[in-house]
Amino acid sequence: ARHVRALVGLVFQDPDDQLFSPTVREDVAFGPLHMGLGREEVEARVKRALAAVGLVLLGFLALFALFDLIAELRDLGMGDYQLRQIFTAVALWMPGRAYDLVPIAVLIGTLYVLANLSSNSEFTVMRASGLSPTRAGWMLAKVGLVFAALTFAIGEWVAPYSEQAAQQVREQQRMLDDRRASNE
Repeated sequence: ARHVRALVGLVFQDPDDQLFSPTVREDVAFGPLHMGLGREEVEARVKRALAAVGLVLLGFLALFALFDLIAELRDLGMGDYQLRQIFTAVALWMPGRAYDLVPIAVLIGTLYVLANLSSNSEFTVMRASGLSPTRAGWMLAKVGLVFAALTFAIGEWVAPYSEQAAQQVREQQRMLDDRRASNE
């Protein structure tokens, strides 16, 4: 963790903090806390926001994993490329997929949370109590920046290695196929 923090420190002033706090949960709570909301309300909003983004991301990852699995099933049985290797390759592609999907998941999750606030008239109450659209947008932008930093970390330090490992799994099986074909 210290190694990653040292590298991320090139982007942020204090590598031990995200944008404002040491954890993503505390960063997401930054906006609601500074609106003067009670601790229980802040915690409920943080849980809702993170759960919405996480659920959307999980749904997209499951969908893309299914598409990747279907695409890889065409090569099933070619030499030693069996289900175990296919599942391994698909699992290793997931960090790269997450890198691609986090911005979309954050957008849809945020829209869901805003729609939920609006349907319960909570957003109207917040506006009536003095929350300007600019301030509301800035709070959402702060959450977006946290997820942007997370996406950057995945794209720079996780996805390239997992993509390379997935390619190695596929290539190993293909090389075995080529050797068998040349021996026959």
